[in-house]
Amino acid sequence: MDDQNVQATSPLPPKRVEVESIKLLDFYDALREIASGKKAFRKEWEKKNFYGFLDGEGRLSLHDSEGKIHQWIVSDGDMNGTDWVII
Repeated sequence: MDDQNVQATSPLPPKRVEVESIKLLDFYDALREIASGKKAFRKEWEKKNFYGFLDGEGRLSLHDSEGKIHQWIVSDGDMNGTDWVII
């Protein structure tokens, strides 16, 4: 069989893959956004529903994938990270 003459036989059109542009921030830019009431996560975290935010008392907090809230103790990795995404 000649590979050059083989045509696709699928009745479905080819899938379109759309890649959304995500702006990555450093920690300090993300912190400004968090201070204004937004939520942020690091791409490195790769956990769904895991993000940082300011709680009602003005403390940095983390929402984990199980829905629990924890005090956020910022690490050197967090501060040096350049993969912050605003939700």
